[in-house]
Amino acid sequence: SDALNDGLYCWRVRGCDDFGNPGEWSNVWTFTIDTQGPSAPDLIAPADGATLIVGMPVFEWSSVSDADVYEFQVTASENFACLLINETDLSSTNYTSSGSLENGVYYWRVRAYDSCANQGVWSDTWTFTINAPHTVNTPLIPMGPSTGETGQSLSFSTGHSSCSRGHTVQYRFSWGDSKRSPWGSSTQIHHYASAGTFSIKAQARCATDTDIVSGWVSGKSVVITGFETGTMTGNDGKTYATIQIGGKWWTAENLRETKYRNGDEIPVVYKNEDWCELTAGARTVYDNDENYADLFGYLYNWYAVDDSRKLAPSGWRVATDADWIELEMYFGMSQSDAERSGNRGTNQGSKLAGRASLWRAGELKNHDAFGTSGFSALAGGYRSSHYCGGTFNGRTYYEVFWTSTGDGSEDAWLRHIGYDSPKIVRFPYHKRYGYAIRLVREY
Repeated sequence: SDALNDGLYCWRVRGCDDFGNPGEWSNVWTFTIDTQGPSAPDLIAPADGATLIVGMPVFEWSSVSDADVYEFQVTASENFACLLINETDLSSTNYTSSGSLENGVYYWRVRAYDSCANQGVWSDTWTFTINAPHTVNTPLIPMGPSTGETGQSLSFSTGHSSCSRGHTVQYRFSWGDSKRSPWGSSTQIHHYASAGTFSIKAQARCATDTDIVSGWVSGKSVVITGFETGTMTGNDGKTYATIQIGGKWWTAENLRETKYRNGDEIPVVYKNEDWCELTAGARTVYDNDENYADLFGYLYNWYAVDDSRKLAPSGWRVATDADWIELEMYFGMSQSDAERSGNRGTNQGSKLAGRASLWRAGELKNHDAFGTSGFSALAGGYRSSHYCGGTFNGRTYYEVFWTSTGDGSEDAWLRHIGYDSPKIVRFPYHKRYGYAIRLVREY
């Protein structure tokens, strides 16, 4: 019942029968009692009282003969009340911090455990001071396309910058057109509003202490060309500006035709009640004011779009839903976004819009992508159907375009650009509404 002292012991066992006759002894086995912990390690580096200019020092101590593992602690408090590093299962006699320590005074110590889990005594406590300069190194020269077109979404990347204290790094770009990106990721997108050759630079900063900024790195140039433009002549003999975007020619202004391709007049309807009851092609002008036609074009119901006599002159057609999807994707909308309904994309509405003075103040024209495509969608409003009494609405607020793609007997697909969002809306709506029209050239 008494505890054995530390040392080496032997033991064996034999049995006796009922008459007291002893049997043979078992084999002799040994065991050791060890209740003493290892001796204290000697600290080696960093030296006691050392001042370091790096935030991730390498710690080293002497080996203890009967040590199995070491426990290592670093703290900023002399009594080790709040541990910054506490490693309890180190097999080696050195340790490198995975994170950077802030500038200040620190205390550290080590103790050993033997294979019996006996705890040794702590080493002496040593101190060191971190006095590291806080810097962020210059990032890589920006990488990305060497050519592009106005309004096109171009992606540029940099990287490989680091903070001397191990903090996260943020990046920004100077695009060479007097604009800079916000601080953020190492890959960012830009769209140029004008043609020219632009020099792109990159810079990095510490995300924790944002005053710590690297120098600029340059060396990347991009040549931006404007979209090719032209003209086309409509059924009435009117001349329209055209623009080639992504290899496809579009009209760069709204349709204002009064005749179909065969010369038949497109009926113009003024009264609200008459407009609401239409099931055949017709046109109107906002607020029944012909002065709006030259700027915003006419508003057509979808029956005029679908009329076999054709709104577009020979060689042209009303843009389909697929044409619009292709246009939106050219300006950076993802395919998954482009093919769904609702408010989609990022800034494609702003890119397609134009003439800021015609738009009400809002997110659309406040976006730096506004007007960069040359497509020049204007806030011409629309005319409602029997659901809303045939009234005119939305001038300075909205531009809505019909596509030539129907969606059942009552609806057809449209595009809606609004003053309050840089995105663009896609959904089917009532064919009796009056919306603007854009054409694409047939090939």
